[in-house]
Amino acid sequence: MADPPNENYIEQPSDVPGVADSEQSPRVDCAQESVVLSSILSLDASKKNPIHSLEPHVIVTFAGSTVVILNTETLEQKYLWGQDGGGIGAVAVHPSREYFAVAEKCARRAPNVYIYNYPQLQLVSVLKDGTERAFSAAAFDKKGDMLATVGSYPDYMLTLWDWKKECVTLRAKAFSQEVYTVEFSPYFDGHLITSGTGHIRFWKMASTFTGLKLQGSLGKFGKIELTDVYAFIEMEDGKVLSGTESGELLLWDGGLIKAVLTRHGGKPCHDGAVSVVEHDVKAGHIITAGNDGFVRIWDFNMIRDAEPPDDAVTVEISPADEVKISEDCLIKSLIWDSKQWVIFAESGAIFKVTLPDIGPVSKGERPKMLLEFNSAGFAGLETLDGERCAITAGKDGSVRLYNYLEKEQLHCSQFCSPASQLLLLPATLDPERRTILVGFEDGTLRALGRCADGLKLLCALKPHKTSINAISVSPTTRRMATASSDGRLFFFDIENMHTYVPIAYSTLHSPINTLAFTSCGTSVLVGCANGQILKVEAPTPTTSGEASLEREFPSEIFDFKVPKSPKRRKEEDDKENVENQDAEAPQNDDNTQPGTASNEDTGENGQGGKAEAEEEEEEVDPFAEGKTPVHTILFSSEDQFFVAFGGALAGKVFQCSLETKETLSTISAPAAATTVLRFGSSREFLLMGSCDGMIQMCTVPKTANAPYSPCWERGIHDGQSGRVTGVALSHDDRYLLSVAEDMTFYVQEVKVEVVNRAPLLEETPELPSLAEDGTPKAKDITDASAYTIEEAKQKEEQDSLLAAADAKKRRVKDYLGNLRAQFEELVAENAARPPGRSFSEDVFEIDPSLKDMIEEQTQEREEIARREMQWDREKKRLALLKLEERYLNQVEVERTALWGFGSHSYLTCFRTEKLPEGIKEHMKHLKAKIEMENNSEETRDSNVGFGNSGQGSGEHGGGAFVKGTVGFMTDSFDIESNSKFTKADLRRIARKKREEHWGAYNSMRPSEDQENPADLAAIREAEMTMGDFKLKTDPAYVVPKEERMTPDKKRYQMLTLENGIHSLKMAFNEEFMNLRDAKRRACIEISQKNEKLREINNQLDIKDVIVNPAMLPEETPESRQIATDADIASFVSQCEESTKKNAESFGGFGGGGNKNKTPKELPKSSLSDEKTPNGAARDTDPLASILSHIPPSDLEKEESCFRRRHLELERERILGEIRDIVEPFDNALQGLKREKFMREADVKYAEMRRLVMFKELGLLNEFQKREVVLSTKLQDKMADRAMILEKISECQGRLEQKKVELDELEGRQTAVVAEFDELVPENHDFREQLSKIFFRKMKRSKKRSGGDEDDDYDSDEDYDDDDFDDDEEDDEEEEEVCPADCDQDLYAKVCDQREKRLDEEELLADFQKSIEQIKKDKEQASKKLKLVEQSLTAINSDIMEFQKEKQGKLNELDVLVMIKMNQVEYLIDERVPKDLSETLVFSKEQLKRLKNRILELDDERLELRKKQRELRKDYVQLTRDKKLKEGKIEELETRMYDVQLLKFGQVIDLDLLDRVQMSQGTGEIKEQVRLQEKKLARELAQWDRKIMIRTEELAAVTSDNTKCLNTISDLTRFQMNIEKTLTTSQNRMLADPDSQRRKETAAREELVHTVNEQAARIETMKKQLMALKRKDTSVYG
Repeated sequence: MADPPNENYIEQPSDVPGVADSEQSPRVDCAQESVVLSSILSLDASKKNPIHSLEPHVIVTFAGSTVVILNTETLEQKYLWGQDGGGIGAVAVHPSREYFAVAEKCARRAPNVYIYNYPQLQLVSVLKDGTERAFSAAAFDKKGDMLATVGSYPDYMLTLWDWKKECVTLRAKAFSQEVYTVEFSPYFDGHLITSGTGHIRFWKMASTFTGLKLQGSLGKFGKIELTDVYAFIEMEDGKVLSGTESGELLLWDGGLIKAVLTRHGGKPCHDGAVSVVEHDVKAGHIITAGNDGFVRIWDFNMIRDAEPPDDAVTVEISPADEVKISEDCLIKSLIWDSKQWVIFAESGAIFKVTLPDIGPVSKGERPKMLLEFNSAGFAGLETLDGERCAITAGKDGSVRLYNYLEKEQLHCSQFCSPASQLLLLPATLDPERRTILVGFEDGTLRALGRCADGLKLLCALKPHKTSINAISVSPTTRRMATASSDGRLFFFDIENMHTYVPIAYSTLHSPINTLAFTSCGTSVLVGCANGQILKVEAPTPTTSGEASLEREFPSEIFDFKVPKSPKRRKEEDDKENVENQDAEAPQNDDNTQPGTASNEDTGENGQGGKAEAEEEEEEVDPFAEGKTPVHTILFSSEDQFFVAFGGALAGKVFQCSLETKETLSTISAPAAATTVLRFGSSREFLLMGSCDGMIQMCTVPKTANAPYSPCWERGIHDGQSGRVTGVALSHDDRYLLSVAEDMTFYVQEVKVEVVNRAPLLEETPELPSLAEDGTPKAKDITDASAYTIEEAKQKEEQDSLLAAADAKKRRVKDYLGNLRAQFEELVAENAARPPGRSFSEDVFEIDPSLKDMIEEQTQEREEIARREMQWDREKKRLALLKLEERYLNQVEVERTALWGFGSHSYLTCFRTEKLPEGIKEHMKHLKAKIEMENNSEETRDSNVGFGNSGQGSGEHGGGAFVKGTVGFMTDSFDIESNSKFTKADLRRIARKKREEHWGAYNSMRPSEDQENPADLAAIREAEMTMGDFKLKTDPAYVVPKEERMTPDKKRYQMLTLENGIHSLKMAFNEEFMNLRDAKRRACIEISQKNEKLREINNQLDIKDVIVNPAMLPEETPESRQIATDADIASFVSQCEESTKKNAESFGGFGGGGNKNKTPKELPKSSLSDEKTPNGAARDTDPLASILSHIPPSDLEKEESCFRRRHLELERERILGEIRDIVEPFDNALQGLKREKFMREADVKYAEMRRLVMFKELGLLNEFQKREVVLSTKLQDKMADRAMILEKISECQGRLEQKKVELDELEGRQTAVVAEFDELVPENHDFREQLSKIFFRKMKRSKKRSGGDEDDDYDSDEDYDDDDFDDDEEDDEEEEEVCPADCDQDLYAKVCDQREKRLDEEELLADFQKSIEQIKKDKEQASKKLKLVEQSLTAINSDIMEFQKEKQGKLNELDVLVMIKMNQVEYLIDERVPKDLSETLVFSKEQLKRLKNRILELDDERLELRKKQRELRKDYVQLTRDKKLKEGKIEELETRMYDVQLLKFGQVIDLDLLDRVQMSQGTGEIKEQVRLQEKKLARELAQWDRKIMIRTEELAAVTSDNTKCLNTISDLTRFQMNIEKTLTTSQNRMLADPDSQRRKETAAREELVHTVNEQAARIETMKKQLMALKRKDTSVYG
């Protein structure tokens, strides 16, 4: 029967753009068409976003390395192979559904993204280098122009592609953990969202100065627990709705959680993770689905407008509709497909839900399952002979039977543990091939029988504790071996298909990975995780009843050696041949000199030995570190087997001989470790499966020595999670089946001719149904903690021993029970006898020393118990200390209750904690810091007027200077003590005194901007008392400096408040404790009186119950740890009662049980009862009995009445005293209770105020940084201002001093002119000529003063001026001659006077320059001061705005104000309004004060007007007086002018005249100075001539040296040119022209640089020569 052709396989294009052929098929050259994909029977249920819609009723998904296109109506599938061979990471569908993107995985290189068109399925674009290993998510934008992809480990790169141009647009790292989903915003261009492990991130494409960039901001979960986000949607207003792991829905707004959505009652929206969140825009619904199997529909507007309350973030909503898909259905993805939902479940199924046209979805059709597959990876695969059926075992605990030709699942059995191994019994043991052996991870082995309608459990054993890694069956000896990950190897004997008898087991030193029985079945090859291969002899069954199945099996280690490479083998063969030739050659040759050959051989051998040592060092033992596990073993013949390793030996399969223990050959396998080896049914193919999902098929050679050649290889399963666990060929080698841990099951058609192809059975063998099968169904093992076979055997042995011990114990108890019954009968018989015939209690003591022995044993047991409990006692003590330290030691006063005597009311004190130890010191520190800050602010504010005070001080300083000068002169010329003064001297002294008087008077004159101190005081008083109440909420409110709050001030306020609260509580607690002490004393006193009262009541026969008052435990909590005797007795009685209730009866002499009395109790009670049966009659007095019957007399009656009345009065007195004690205490308690109410209100108000302060402190801390910055700026500017004002003051003082000195210089200049007038009077004959000579302007050289050198040097400018004005000076020198007939001495004196005049003019000019410089400095400082003032104004403005902002934030805090109702006077319609939010809390007294202030202001205004009128009168009078004084001054000035004209002929400066007279004595000294200057000038001229001579000599020597240097330079240049020419001629043939040109350019630049340096040196030398000529040494400084 021929199989139908495969019409669903889509041929891949042979020329994939951008992908090399070697990458598609890395090592096998045969055509891929030799094996064609037929079907995929299981998909990968672990993928995120696994399904997408291509068109109505057509979806696309992916599994392994294949894209699957599924028609949901016909279930027809089409397949598209991946290109990179590592699996598919994600799929995205274009919005037009004309394209879809396949993002792949690859371990060899960076994977690509392939864009296909639909339905043609042709490759359109290839996107390269988007990630390093694998993609995890992909999505198109809403226009379809851009594709977003996210990489997996290790880069997690988010890449935006222009997929049509195949280029990257933007790239950024998405997150540091796995990203599940990426989606573009459907409403905002350039926005997208990613989510994954513990995060959700919001991205936008932002334009920066460097270009377009991706900027992402993480969603902040805040107080919500961090969760994985699998799905989300974005709304039109930018809000985002996402799911969580716990089932709630999170509503995001601006990167923050706005609300947490739950169902009513606080239930999450789903019971499990929310994996689907979709938005049905047309219906206005939100659709969610999760791991609880429900699809719920929510109202969109309700979710969008969800607003949580102020004190929570949770909003409860109700779903509009919900649909239960299936039990245990973990929904992974949901898509709309026309009018139906297609749901992909992680539990291994695809469902379809048909949506009704009208009505809720829950009322429509039930969900229909389209496909069912594994929900976890596969553990094994087996095929059936003669049938198109296969059996799989999965890690989801399922065992499934498939018909892979019909693409349907026939049967499925589910178990409680994941499967780990699968084996089909061989035909020799099970001819019908019905028995399936399955190993599970909990160590259970199950045998299943295949029936027509299902799989039947035949046997369930648990030989192992851990996962079963291998199962092997010997078809010849009917033995079975199982191995587990803990190294346990177990052997069984197979009696029949449902009976497996355990033989023995042994535990190896390494986990076991694989087993393989030899052909004879007497031994098994064991492959271990440490790389060892053991040959273990199978044990024989034993009949002896051994307690354990564990044995030591004989074993042998197979010494596996890695075969050497062909190159290495050839080298060893050559070396062996050389050694053989050397051995055959004669040792001594006649033609060879002794020692020659040996030396050569030694050298060769030495080199060879060295090379061999290096090669040996390069060879590393792959098994050294135990990282080369054995993965699988397969026998190819009776004594040959294949073995595949991991680790360093991965990528090869070795063929070994069991007999010779050698490695025969090596087969090239997939690059990763081979995990499965298996022959085909015809044994013409060897199949290999690797841990990276590769499948390889090799051709088995026909001859023994021929190699195995690979004929086909492909990466089918996922390259990361697709470890191949099963691969097989059908019985006719027509189909290749493979399963892997990635949950995929591939069926491929093999189009290769097979010689020994087995025929397909024409008729499928009929199997019995589950009911018809005669094999009994076994009981399954459902408990994971069930005993293993060994544990069950040990438990059975232990149970038998316990049963024997219990039987013996019961026999002893029965014997003791009989003895106890006999003893009780004897005791009862003895009690029934008369006293004389009964025995004493001592007789019943069987062993007198038994009691002492029991006491000793009891004490020993007590000591043992005390020692045993010592650790617990110490532990409890330390725990108690910790609790006290944590909860009690910090409390100063505990909560204590105080109950009244006569009422049920009680009072409690304040529970008060101790203040922290350093709070006092901290308060002192804060107070000192605040005071220091206030002082610094006051100092800073006082420095604001520094400019005016500085100017004033400068003026005062000038006045002081003048005053000091005048005082010095006045002191020097004492009028009264010296009578030699002339009239002129006396007038001069008088003028000085007047000037001094005027200076002192002017210094008292206030400045124009000075304020009147009285006015300032009045203003301050008005500010303090006028009652100006400014609202802090007023936008124009300015916070006064003294009220500005800082964190330190607020902390000080909080600490002060805390201290006040503590003091308030402690004051009340002190009164409370005093009252408690009073109650304690009252209790003692009342108890004493109650004793007397009881005696009286007894005498009066009053039955009143009197209870002594006592302090309750609530009233004395400090005594909780004081245990009294009564407490101990109560505790002991409770323990005894508990012991009696729980005790069991026990044996012993005398019996003992909770229902039987002790021997001591029974006789004692019996004997006491029988001792004196008539004792009461014997003890009665007969006289008293007689007197009791005589009636009392009248006197006795009166005495009795008197005594009774006296006792009643005494009783009333005692009761009155008790009332006098109780009532005052109760009254005091009530009073203190009322006081507590008041204080409690104060405390609560203070605590609420503290809470407000804490919030204020938080705000102040937030503003602290800005305030510090502004304060620092202000301090810096204030410091700059103070420095500038100080500089201005200094300049002002210097100017004042310079003015005085300037007056002196002007006086000296006038004196020189006066001396000339004396020499040449007005009537002198040569007055005119000598005046010209005297007043001629002469050009003089400047003098330099420094050290002892007084030489005159001309500056550069003077030098140049002299050069240009030589002729003019010569003319002047020629014109300056003594006039004819003039006295030569007079001419010389005039010249000398001219020199004096010129000296004074130069001094005056220099002085004027210094004054101008000071003025410039002052002007610059003034400009800087203006800038600083502007900055200060701006900073103060910023500070004011900052304070307003801070005050505004503080005003936003709610403050509690306690107001009594009788204090409220805000009435509207004679009622208090309900809403008081717009009211202002204001004091009535202050309001009355403001009203009175209006009247006060009117009175003050009238008073000020009166003062104004008086001041106007004073002003008019002072103006008149000022005019009279000014007229008198003008008259005196006129008289002074007239007197000076009459006396001098002109107006003379009297001060200048005084200074001229004072300087007449200095002429002689100046003459001496002039003569000395002339002498020095002559010496200077001599030195000038000497320097000139030396300079000329230096110039000549320098010129000669320069010539020599030029000659050397020319010769050197000539030599270099010659060498360069020679070098060029030698290298011209081989030189590179470009390189030559670069060298020439570099040489030319070097020469130019050298010339420039020499020119600079020449210029420098010229300058030095010119300086030497000018005698200027500054160039050498």
